[in-house]
Amino acid sequence: MPHDIKTWDNISLRCDFLNTIQTKEQNDIKLTEEEIRKVSTFAFQFGEAGKKRLKLIAIKSDFELDYVDNLWSENEHQLNDETTICNKMCSEIHRCQIMKIINGYSPFQIPTESRKKYTESEAVNIIEKYFGDDIIYQLSTQRFYEYFGGVWKVLDEEKLNMRIEALLLLIYPENEITNFRLDSVCKRLKKRSRLFFDDHFNNEKFILNFKNGLYNLQTGKLSPHERSYKTNVQFPVEYVPNAECKLFIKTLDEIFESRQDVVDYFLKWMLYTLMPTYEVQKALFMYGKGRNGKSLLMDIWSALIGQDNVSNQEFNKLAEDKDHSVFQLIDKYANFSREISTLEKDSHLFKTLTGKDVISARQIYGKPVDFKNKARLIISTNQLPKFKLIDQAVLRRIDIINFGKQFDLKDDKILDKKLINELPGILNLVLSKAHEIIGDDGAINFTPPQSVSENLKLFSSQSSTVSEYINECCTLSVDEHTEYATTLKNLYDYYCRWCRSDLCSDPKSNKIFKEEIAQLFNCNTYTVNSVQSISGKVYKKINWVLGISTNDPEKDYTAHGGKIRELLGLPDFIPAEPENENIQSSKLTGTYN
Repeated sequence: MPHDIKTWDNISLRCDFLNTIQTKEQNDIKLTEEEIRKVSTFAFQFGEAGKKRLKLIAIKSDFELDYVDNLWSENEHQLNDETTICNKMCSEIHRCQIMKIINGYSPFQIPTESRKKYTESEAVNIIEKYFGDDIIYQLSTQRFYEYFGGVWKVLDEEKLNMRIEALLLLIYPENEITNFRLDSVCKRLKKRSRLFFDDHFNNEKFILNFKNGLYNLQTGKLSPHERSYKTNVQFPVEYVPNAECKLFIKTLDEIFESRQDVVDYFLKWMLYTLMPTYEVQKALFMYGKGRNGKSLLMDIWSALIGQDNVSNQEFNKLAEDKDHSVFQLIDKYANFSREISTLEKDSHLFKTLTGKDVISARQIYGKPVDFKNKARLIISTNQLPKFKLIDQAVLRRIDIINFGKQFDLKDDKILDKKLINELPGILNLVLSKAHEIIGDDGAINFTPPQSVSENLKLFSSQSSTVSEYINECCTLSVDEHTEYATTLKNLYDYYCRWCRSDLCSDPKSNKIFKEEIAQLFNCNTYTVNSVQSISGKVYKKINWVLGISTNDPEKDYTAHGGKIRELLGLPDFIPAEPENENIQSSKLTGTYN
């Protein structure tokens, strides 16, 4: 049956579109043809009374009555009295859009005098009834999610409160809806077990969610979206099996100067960031100066994953503001950053973010949330980074791809737009690497080519001031026949002077210095109870560093055949024939007690 024409005015109070129409009528402003068409789909729900009102509106805007009759006939073929009133009329996302979800036949419920006051418990029951299948509350992140278009998306509490308010206004129109009551209802919803999601999203590492379905990396097949598969990430591209990307292939070949092994490795990295796992505990540094294609590839890569699924936090920002910045990584698959800072990186945070450790973060004024990071660190930089502490745990987490070719400013300035149009083909190219990085046992692995490994060696020698100093100013023991030793104090003093004079930078702490020479050069520090000088003075508790010389004959020790270790009471370096029984030094000779 047609709705009461009085309801038209009630809806106008809450509908921006109808309110605009009413305002134009009152001010004798003519409506456009599109506006008249929208009003006709709305008026149809009110039967002859609605048609009469539509004609009055149309006449004021100089439309013929025959035109109104034609619109009415169209509605008779397309609509019926159970069709959602606003579906055809309004495409804007206003409160009425929320109302459409509430009632399958109309976006509102006609108020009656029999409505009673609601309690918060009753309100929660009603909300659960209407929204329960499409809303969940994840306990670990303390967030609401809603299912829409094949993916579970974050539903912030402000939007949820708007829906609650709309629903309560429809069912209990005589009641005042206060913010306090809305918050109370929202808090009660968080305690409803039906909405609980006490697990993690994206638990299947080989299932990728595209706009047109769920793709299985192992089988290469696409299946329809399923509400039961809890994924909160959907890539903004459709899987089109025969799509190509000839321009992208050509671009990769030019950027990487026909080094196919590097091209393949880069594509494997792109595929890895589509997978919901940080199983390969690495970060990628895209290194090179000038116009070399880094930004272009990063933009295309980011577009493939989708802006909703990536973050752009600079690493030093993550270190400075750990709680709030790190929170931005939750539910992200990659963190793309363009690093221009020369500050040393926080080694501990780097290892935590690239590992499987649990991280604690929180929003401003929010409660701490524990999570495991899945956002792969992709860093574009013009210079190799420096870390506060370089050890093997840091080194094995680093991949460096060098961008060495410079491009002319006259090159194609809309290349990025052309490549975006190839995204379905780029996706196929990336997916083609699945069998190369997924083992028979289901493990993910991809080995860097030789050029990438060589970049890492260069990085390890240049990334630390300690490493730079040792390589530039010191001599290391190269075999078992000749050994060097110096005191830790002597070595560290020289290093500090070198930093301040040659680099004009602050040296690292004694503790970090000691750790790095052990990690990078296998030069360990030992404490000797006492060493006696030629004058007879005994120096107690001296820290000695074995295997290194500062090239200062006044302060270093050189010995052959393991005599330094013998002097210090340590195990043999490697058994060898002695060449010189005397410890060579102009100042000290020592014995171990």
